[in-house]
Amino acid sequence: MSLKTAASLVLAIPFPATLLWGPEFTIAAYNDAYRRVLGSKPEALGRPLLQVWEEARDALAPQLARALAGEAVTVEGARYVILRGGGQEPEEAWFDYTFSPVRDEEGRICGVLNLGVETTTRVRAEAARQSSEGRWREVFERMGEGFEINEMVLDPDGQAVDFVYVDVNAAWERQSGFPREAVVGRRATEVFPRAETDYWVPLFGRVAETGEPVQVERYFAPASRWIEVIVYRLEPRRVAVLLRDVTERHRAAERQALLSREVDHRAKNALSVVQAALRLTRAPDLPSYMRAIEGRVAAIARAQTLLADDQWSSADLLTLLRGELDGLLDRHDGRVEVEGPAVALPPGSAQPFAMAIHELTTNALKHGALSNPTGRIAVTWSVEGGQTGRLRLRWAEEGGPPVEGPPERRGFGARVLDGTVRSQLGGALSLTWPRSGLTCEIDLPLEP
Repeated sequence: MSLKTAASLVLAIPFPATLLWGPEFTIAAYNDAYRRVLGSKPEALGRPLLQVWEEARDALAPQLARALAGEAVTVEGARYVILRGGGQEPEEAWFDYTFSPVRDEEGRICGVLNLGVETTTRVRAEAARQSSEGRWREVFERMGEGFEINEMVLDPDGQAVDFVYVDVNAAWERQSGFPREAVVGRRATEVFPRAETDYWVPLFGRVAETGEPVQVERYFAPASRWIEVIVYRLEPRRVAVLLRDVTERHRAAERQALLSREVDHRAKNALSVVQAALRLTRAPDLPSYMRAIEGRVAAIARAQTLLADDQWSSADLLTLLRGELDGLLDRHDGRVEVEGPAVALPPGSAQPFAMAIHELTTNALKHGALSNPTGRIAVTWSVEGGQTGRLRLRWAEEGGPPVEGPPERRGFGARVLDGTVRSQLGGALSLTWPRSGLTCEIDLPLEP
């Protein structure tokens, strides 16, 4: 190809093109599109390309040498700083370009044809997209709520049979207890038990099909948590799922329900105790009876106040026992015997232990030795290892209604007794029911 023919070809190309001639890569021709790229650079015609684009010499020189050796060279995403149309403010621009060898009529390489396509708009759009995606990803990861994106898996009839985790955020990992790597890209049925997927797959499938969002609250067994879930459609076959951990709210509701039951239980117990005090009190005349009743009810009230005082830090064991029993029986009537060394119950143990004794006393009044005039109770205890050792207390009833064995149903009072001794105090509890009456043995640490 002659120089004149090659130059005519360059001028006809609609995008930036230049003809480089000889081993110095002298600019022999370029078109208007290339002229706009040159901007305010001095006239380039007749000058070596590496002088015109001196700032890009290190990158261009090897590429030109390869083209002059007969290789077509393609470069994508090359960045330049140019001055468009004589402007004074430098501007970043990106190009994809090629260097192709040009041969003369005898097949010898005599020059290089440079063709360029400006990609600045595309590069900036991609940068903006990545920036937007980066900001979205940052928000996605910083969300306090769990978030997942799922793609539904459909059978030939178009019914949802599974879903694939497309993405999850950090809060989702914390709430579910599963790392992102264990779920992203996998089907739900590969990760979670059937009891879970049988519920969630149809729900998500219905939202993906109808576009109607759904809000549900459910116990999520794999993570042992209650979660509130909001599901909405992103696009056909894809749903977004927002998760909130509401476990603490459910636990608070459970605690409130338990507290309500406990208040009800304690109120009924208090009435039972007062009724027993009325029934068991003996006096020769009405004034004496009233004085005795007033004293016992006052003792019962003191015991209840003691139980309700959260600041109660310690108590003598004998005082605690008498606080429960003296409101019901005369101290010297012989129906209740208490015997053991002096023991100061430590902070944090006095009130729960008083509750345990109260439950035993209430049970004796309702069903056991104190429910008739002939029953007796013996409370004995010992300490092993001193004040930081262990307390072993034995509560034995006899003379009450004959016992036919353990009760058929475990009542609320028995559960309170068990929870108090075992869970709160870290002790051991043994209940037996010989025919003579209930025997309860308590073994607990005195060191808090």
